[in-house]
Amino acid sequence: ARAVVDTTNEDNRTVPGTGTVHLSNQTITDISNIGTSMLKGKHIFSNSFDLDWTIVYTVANGNSPDYASVALVQTIATPGSNPPTYLNYSNCITRLYQWDIDEDKSAYLNLNYRTTLFKHQFEFKAGGMGRMKFRKNYANEYNFNAAPDNYLYPNPDILTVPISTKNDQQLQGNALNNPGNYRAWEDIQAVYGMVKTNIGKLYILGGARVEFTYMANEHNQMDIQQPLAHARFSYYDLLPSLHLNYKFSEKQNLRASVYQAINRPNYTEVIPYSDIRPGGSSGNPNLQHSFGTCYDLRYEIYPQREEVFTA
Repeated sequence: ARAVVDTTNEDNRTVPGTGTVHLSNQTITDISNIGTSMLKGKHIFSNSFDLDWTIVYTVANGNSPDYASVALVQTIATPGSNPPTYLNYSNCITRLYQWDIDEDKSAYLNLNYRTTLFKHQFEFKAGGMGRMKFRKNYANEYNFNAAPDNYLYPNPDILTVPISTKNDQQLQGNALNNPGNYRAWEDIQAVYGMVKTNIGKLYILGGARVEFTYMANEHNQMDIQQPLAHARFSYYDLLPSLHLNYKFSEKQNLRASVYQAINRPNYTEVIPYSDIRPGGSSGNPNLQHSFGTCYDLRYEIYPQREEVFTA
């Protein structure tokens, strides 16, 4: 629990030091849990060939059963006085209930093969991964106002003033306006291949990765004809990379890299909701993922142990 005082007071400019001060009492409860199970294995078939794999299952949930805020006012009639605080008639109580669950299933496989070709040592690697994510989120926010006959209570407080909800979406969990009511799925599959070798002092690492992305989500709506809004996405990307490292000595390197990568939208950015209230925001189900090419050139010097200078 905490007490909050608004520092932007509504001062009475005619009489400095007087005016209206807005305060609030808040109570917050957060309950979170996370559990992870992992199974790993490595199989060595020969000195030149082995494989490893990993299976991971993670589930997490959060619960905020009652985030409550009680709005209060304090009217300072004389400078330096500390009069009692009373319940604010408008939006006197705000309550928010929310919970979520995240589920993540992942699997990884890597194959490693080492051999000598053209009098050079080569290491070949290939593998893949799959990850399925699911998230369900719920939020219900509603406000209480003082009763219309609040003029009968000259010294209003939460114990004596009748209050009533004004939000007609309370039972629907703010389905239309609240971006916190959604279900989202994200499935990613990827395969890669790479090779590593050296020619004298030049070390070479090159490869490519292909990622397949599938996303879908649902958002509650108040529309009886269409109670759910949907958005679905599907795309793939080919992501090559090349890394070079020239070792002048054990203490000096020159590195050069070029690779391509992507950045996916998160769940909340692409959910098809629209908050029609003043100052509200909207989700963008047409938002595309970003794609970029990255370059890096770096010179390294290692004077002593645990010391490095780079440019």
